[in-house]
Amino acid sequence: MARPATRTEEQKVTSIAAAPAPARLAELAARAHTSISPSTGLATDFLNQYNEISMTLDYAEEMPDAIMEFVGWYPRTYQEHFQASGFRDSDLLIAAFELTPPIIRSRFNALVRELNIIVLSGLTSLQSVLRADPQAPVGPAAAVLAREMREHVMQLAALINGPRSAEQQSTVDEIFDAGDRRLRRYPPAGRSRKTSTPCSLTPVAPLRTISTPCSTDINISLSVPG
Repeated sequence: MARPATRTEEQKVTSIAAAPAPARLAELAARAHTSISPSTGLATDFLNQYNEISMTLDYAEEMPDAIMEFVGWYPRTYQEHFQASGFRDSDLLIAAFELTPPIIRSRFNALVRELNIIVLSGLTSLQSVLRADPQAPVGPAAAVLAREMREHVMQLAALINGPRSAEQQSTVDEIFDAGDRRLRRYPPAGRSRKTSTPCSLTPVAPLRTISTPCSTDINISLSVPG
């Protein structure tokens, strides 16, 4: 349960309410304990709910049952995430989000919707295969899903943080290189792999419809060759 905001925290928000939006955003970012980008009003802590899943997928070959821990998982909105976080500055984080420039918020919401579709459809498919066969070789397909998740998470992180330095870009490149090495170990469907017959991501009929925050049909599933 999120901790109620203290009077001091409420005063922090109220004291800058009359300032111009950029100044208000910079003030909120300076006062928050959690890192907020003063140029976008967003915080990368929001991405933790996705990072937990992608890290679990990395170990799917050794511990496929860990994927079943996310049965019933559903993404939280930005506000819901920080309301449930227990952060003492959650009110400041949400207030800063309300000041995010419209063009940035629109792009942010679009990327989040895309990521939610990827995660929900991928988890649903992996879990369906594991229910039918707990020993199914889901490692390769899980690696592909993790890679796709990280690509979107990195896009979101770049948007959240705003313009980055060459040093920061180098760090991002290293993360992608690590993902590429894992993909070479577990190639997607259609590429040769001698050790076993993996699951693969293949289009099938829609499984179900996702309601808010991403309303669309899920139409990706996992198939295990017979």
